Amino acid sequence: MKFSFHYSEPELTEFQLYLASKSPTVKKARNRNRLLLSVVYVAIGVMGLFRENNYWFSLVFLALGITWYLVYPLWGSKFYAKHFTKFVKRNYTNRFGKEVSLDFGEDEVVIEEGGSQASFPYAEFAEMADIPSSFLIKLSTDMVIIIQKNATIPEQDIAAFLRQLSDRLGIPFTVDTGWKWK
Repeated sequence: MKFSFHYSEPELTEFQLYLASKSPTVKKARNRNRLLLSVVYVAIGVMGLFRENNYWFSLVFLALGITWYLVYPLWGSKFYAKHFTKFVKRNYTNRFGKEVSLDFGEDEVVIEEGGSQASFPYAEFAEMADIPSSFLIKLSTDMVIIIQKNATIPEQDIAAFLRQLSDRLGIPFTVDTGWKWK
């Protein structure tokens, strides 16, 4: 099976956000940031209540702690989205609009992009995923092959081919088409 597509900023940003959402390190950092500042504000408020007997001071910090805990998921998601958008613009700008062609052979995939060529044997495939704008093939070396859904052949054909390939190789195929960055 051979087809081609062009990379674009929204799809590459979505790929970065998807990887971040699945990363235990990022999940842990987001939870830590959410809790840490909330606990600090609440602790300052409680200390102010017992030391100063200043109820307004304490209420303000208690309210800040609760507000931060409730608002952080919205603020954090926008912060990460902005960060990854800048990252993609800075690091992938030279790849936007260039044609990428993939040729799935009998036992390897050959990728051509901007005059370069690379081949990866199917034995290196670890898992596959279907996200809203792309198909992802994770390799055992932690590299990822990104296949945009705006390819020269219908996405249903690509999905069917990748499902058959994952079954043949005995690797997981995750369908996350409803995934959204939160």
